[in-house]
Formats: sequence, structure tokens, C-alpha cells
Amino acid sequence: MTPAQLLELEPSELWGDVWHRLGRAARDPRHSFRPPVVATLCPERGVRARTVVLRESDPEAGTLTLHTDRRAGKLAGLDLEPRVSGCFYDPRHRVQVRAETRATVHAGDAEARTAWESQGAAAHRLYAVAPAPGSALPGGWQAPARDEGDAGFENFAAVRCAVEELECLQLAREGHRRLHYRRDRDGSWRGTPVVP
Repeated sequence: MTPAQLLELEPSELWGDVWHRLGRAARDPRHSFRPPVVATLCPERGVRARTVVLRESDPEAGTLTLHTDRRAGKLAGLDLEPRVSGCFYDPRHRVQVRAETRATVHAGDAEARTAWESQGAAAHRLYAVAPAPGSALPGGWQAPARDEGDAGFENFAAVRCAVEELECLQLAREGHRRLHYRRDRDGSWRGTPVVP
């Protein structure tokens, strides 16, 4: 779909298109929405932004799922403030999606186990590194030690982000369009056009 065609979509159709893109991104490592930038609150340093990988998208529940190392600083921030802001951008179609969410961390539970088992051995090894991510390497640059097998599960967390607000900005020569979506009391989503 071209940017001009996207401009012709009704708010409900654009809503479906956004979740279709998010669903594809969770399955396709080459999709431009796959690595969003997310921002969280860090107790020592204020707001911190980083690129992560979108692992799951559920339009019915209105959730997006990310994976992280439990030892990473972002989880300490989520304990204090569970809000996560995510920004997705598709340069080919010139679509930006911002999602304001509330995160729930799953570590060591059944949801974490299901998410862990959905990943391959290469991903498992990433969570088995020692020392923890962000630790200084006193001997200079060197590959951190890794354990094999299930050892990394104790460091693994699935972060389920419940979308509370979502905003789509479509950039086009014909004129930009921006829609802000918010859940109504009955649980349905309403898109409101706003000035780009």
C-alpha cells in the first residue's frame, strides 16, 4: 500500500493496518517495525531509550511483547514506573506509530517459560552471559562467558505491554495525517484525527 493509499483509509481501517504491520513485524525479522525504540524511566538516569525486538503482537488483547535480560537496568525502572513508550517507523511507507503502554514483567513464570521456549538456542545463549549486561569488562574487550542449555532462563523476562494509547502518523506529499487512538469505556478503540 502506498502512502497515498494509506491516506484514504478510514480510522478503523488504518487501525487494522497498524496491527497487521505489528503482527508481521513480530514474525518477520526484516520488517521495519521489528526493532522499535522504547523509552522507560531509569531510577538513576531519568528517561532511557533503546532499540529492542518486537516478539509478539496481539491485536485482540491490545498487547505488544518484548524480551529482556532480568539483570538489565530497564527492569529496575519498570518496578518504579511500568509505563513504556514505543516508537515504530516504516521508512518505505512513511508511517510512524507511537504506542503508550503499561508493562507487566513475566520472569520465572509460565508465560516467561512459553516465551523462552519460542526462542532458539542462539537466543537462549544471549541470556546466559556472565557478567550481567552493562557490566564493565576489566580485561578490556572480550566475549563474555556463556553457559549452554537452559541456564539463561533465570535471567530471561518477557515484558507484556498493554497498549493504552496509540498514535499513527502518515507522512505524504499530499498532506500528513495523524490519528490518535484511545480505548473507550466499553473496551473498543476510537480514532480521533489530530493536527499532524
